Amino acid sequence: MSRISKKEKRNSEQLSLIDDEGNDQTYSSAFQYDDGEEKPKSKCQKCLDFMPKRYVLATMTFLGFTFVYGMRINLSVALVDMVSNKSIRHHNTTTYKQEFDWDTKTQGIILGSFFMGYMITQIPGGWIAGYIGGTRAFGAGLLLTSFFTLFTAAAARLDYIALIAIRIMEGIAEGFSYPAMHAIWSVWAPSLEKSKLTTISMSGAYFGTVIGLPLAGELTKRLGWESVFYFYGTAGIVWYLAWLFLIYDQPSNHPTITAKELEYLKRTTPLGGGSTAPTNPPWKSILTSFPFWAIVVAHFCENWGFYTFLTTLPTYFSKVIGLDIEKTGFLSALPYLCLSITCQIGGQLADYWRSHETFTTTTVRKLFNTIACTGQAIFLIITAQMTSKAAAVVCVTIAVGFSGFGKSGYLVNHLDLSPKYASLLLGMTNFCASIPGIVSPILVGYLTTEEKPEQWRMVFYISAALYIFGGAFYFFFASGEKQKWADGYVLKKI
Repeated sequence: MSRISKKEKRNSEQLSLIDDEGNDQTYSSAFQYDDGEEKPKSKCQKCLDFMPKRYVLATMTFLGFTFVYGMRINLSVALVDMVSNKSIRHHNTTTYKQEFDWDTKTQGIILGSFFMGYMITQIPGGWIAGYIGGTRAFGAGLLLTSFFTLFTAAAARLDYIALIAIRIMEGIAEGFSYPAMHAIWSVWAPSLEKSKLTTISMSGAYFGTVIGLPLAGELTKRLGWESVFYFYGTAGIVWYLAWLFLIYDQPSNHPTITAKELEYLKRTTPLGGGSTAPTNPPWKSILTSFPFWAIVVAHFCENWGFYTFLTTLPTYFSKVIGLDIEKTGFLSALPYLCLSITCQIGGQLADYWRSHETFTTTTVRKLFNTIACTGQAIFLIITAQMTSKAAAVVCVTIAVGFSGFGKSGYLVNHLDLSPKYASLLLGMTNFCASIPGIVSPILVGYLTTEEKPEQWRMVFYISAALYIFGGAFYFFFASGEKQKWADGYVLKKI
């Protein structure tokens, strides 16, 4: 076995390793590998030679999350058009009628139904991803979500109960995505690249929101609301075919990985390039761990605000701000453009500070989470006082943007506490953090029955209060150190 020297030299180009015999070995980092002996490659695979395979994987998970979130939020935009009054001409007479006569309470239940299914597969998804491999679980989950998305329009026309059922099925399939991501990076991410690789993957979710909201608005306006679901269902299936061709479950199974990168990953990943089989997790130790509960609380509070705006922001901009469907999609995407940028900045800074020993991992996690929670709370409180439409849009954009820094805090923290349990831990915390996805849209529906600005102030105040509480709890109880109960898995090659 090899260990990373405490006096190792790290910069953007090299990583120095010292093995048990005291021999110094230097490996190029990220994009600086020498060519090793490789197996024959296809022309398409040769096109990707300029990227290490873990960055090909990061790119594909980025695109996967782009489609995952596109399928998650497309109904938020389509629903605005589905329940709007539309002109119908019949025998030279124009009447106005809703295609779907659903009140705000019913709409809230429909929007929240996705998360009813999403919760179901969080903990089992973490277990399954650890057992069969994160890449298999991630790909299968997205394929099933795409399949169900293709039938969303037909379900809506049948009955709103059928629409709720199909959204629950989408949620069940999509529930594998986040636990699978941590299972993937527990195998593929070097210890000092886990923040950056994880945030590259996760930022696909926010990029998917950035392009998904205006794209859904444009498709709805030009081709009808049904086209949104056909587009994303088809795109997800095409992505899955590329995933099958390019991605492998672990470095040792990849047919075209360079010898240098393979050796680098064996030496620097927590599991040495192997995978984990979940055997007898120490449930009591996990459930009595304050660092674990710090992630649970932070994840729940962050997701309350995130899901509140993910599912209801198009409605807020349309009904309260007074924008048409096309502008609603575009402006609803601005906060997530800001979020995707801050997510990348946070990931790069976090690993830079850790690798240069500027701050400990614990300090880095707490710092980024505190910045995120404090910034979001302040700007949501300001938003609640705004009377200017432009100022309200700007404040909401900045508030949501701050949450990107939190991804380098609580959302990467599972990999710190236990690389081998990371997918299971994320499944557990994401199960709790999925509750806001069900409750928040329903609560917003009850609080905003008249869709007045003063009713929305309470929505902002509730989210701000939860951000403050979650940030404080995480600050006092979080840890970036590997826990004593972290090694309960048996290393397994699959």
